[in-house]
Amino acid sequence: SGVTRYEVDGEGNRNLNSGEIPGSKIKLECIVPVKTAKHIMTAISEKYFPDYSVILYSTEVEVLRHEKFEAHK
Repeated sequence: SGVTRYEVDGEGNRNLNSGEIPGSKIKLECIVPVKTAKHIMTAISEKYFPDYSVILYSTEVEVLRHEKFEAHK
C-alpha cells in the first residue's frame, strides 16, 4: 500500500478558482487493496461530500515495482 499527497489548485464547475476558496486543496492518491479503497472512499464521502467540493474516483492500477508495496517484515 502507498499514499501520495499533493497540494493543488484548479477551477471547477462553479467557475471558482480554488485560490478563491479558503483552506488547503489537496489531491490524495492511494494504492491499496480493493477492500481498503472501498473503506477509504466511504469514509471520505460521508465526511466531506456534504460540505466540500470533492472529486473521488477509483481505478485499477498495475504496479511494476511490487517490492515498493510489500509489507515490511
